[in-house]
Amino acid sequence: DLLGAVFFAATRREQGIILKWRPGGRLVTFASGLKAPQGIAFEPEGHLLVADSGTHSRLLRFRAPPPPTVSAQAVTNQSTVSVTGQAEPGSLVSVSRADDFETALASTTAGVTGSFTLAVPLVPDSGNALAITATGARGFGLTGSAADLSVFHDGQPPGVTILYPPAGAFVRGGIALEARGADAGSGVTALFFTLDGRTLGTAANPDPTRSFLARLPLDTMALLDGTHTFGVTAIDRAGNSAST
Repeated sequence: DLLGAVFFAATRREQGIILKWRPGGRLVTFASGLKAPQGIAFEPEGHLLVADSGTHSRLLRFRAPPPPTVSAQAVTNQSTVSVTGQAEPGSLVSVSRADDFETALASTTAGVTGSFTLAVPLVPDSGNALAITATGARGFGLTGSAADLSVFHDGQPPGVTILYPPAGAFVRGGIALEARGADAGSGVTALFFTLDGRTLGTAANPDPTRSFLARLPLDTMALLDGTHTFGVTAIDRAGNSAST
C-alpha cells in the first residue's frame, strides 16, 4: 500500500484469510471468513479488491478511509508546525514527507469525533511538502490516499536599509523618509517607521515575494531643533523581524 505494507491471501484451517505485514511491525490478520481468495488488488484510493472463489464466486471491496482534511500555518519560524484536521474516527493519522511515505514524522489516533492534532518537525529554512494519511482500525486496516500540505520554514530575519535621510544628515521642512526591506525566505510583509521611538507609520508590502521600497512623508518643522533618531523595522511572513 501507500505506506509500504504488504497484503497477501492465505489459507488457515480451511478458511481463506487476508494478512497484512507492516514494515517494522508484526503480521496481522486483516480479514477472515473467506472461501478461497484468488487475487487481491488496490484501487487508487487505497480500497482493496479481493476475488474470492468457491461455490459462489464473489468480488469483495474493502474500503479505505478517505484522505484527512488538514490545516496548518503556511509559513512559520518555529521548528515544528501544528497540523490539525479531521479523519475517520479511530484511524491512525500519520504525517510523512511527500517523497518518503514510509517514514512517519508524527502520528496519532483520531478521536471519536475524528479530530486530531499533530506537532510535525520541519526542515529549517526550506519548503516542506507533507503528506497526511489515515489508516483504518488504529493502523491495522487499509491506508487511504494522502492529503497534501505545504509549509515553509523561515528562521532568518529580513534585511532592512534606510535610504533617506543618511546618518548625520541635516534636514528641514517636508521630507520623505525612505527605506527598503528584502527577504530571501518568506518575504517582507511590512516596514514600520519610528522617530525617537515613536511610531510614525506602517507601509504594507503588496507583494512579499519582492523586495520593498517604502516612503513616508515627514514634516520636520513640527520637530524641535537638534538630533533625532529615525528607525525602521522589517517584518517577514514568518514573524521574523530586523531593525535599523
